Amino acid sequence: MKKRKFGSCCYCGQTLTVETFSREHVLPKSRNGSNKKVNKLPCCKKCNQDKGNKTIDEYITYLTERQPVNYEFKIMMCQRVLSLY
Repeated sequence: MKKRKFGSCCYCGQTLTVETFSREHVLPKSRNGSNKKVNKLPCCKKCNQDKGNKTIDEYITYLTERQPVNYEFKIMMCQRVLSLY
């Protein structure tokens, strides 16, 4: 049986399936972000958990400070998300 795909994660680019799919709130609800479609993006569960209630700018700073893993691609994806808003 073929797994249904849900696009790709807005941060890491992973192909999303029913097991990995989650909705990312660009501006977290805990930071007065809305639950409207315009504030939601497809995201893998790992990146969504990693971002937590950080804003995009805070997430970029968080990724930049992490070592020794290379997060350049995720930072580029975050900047792409920011350009949409």
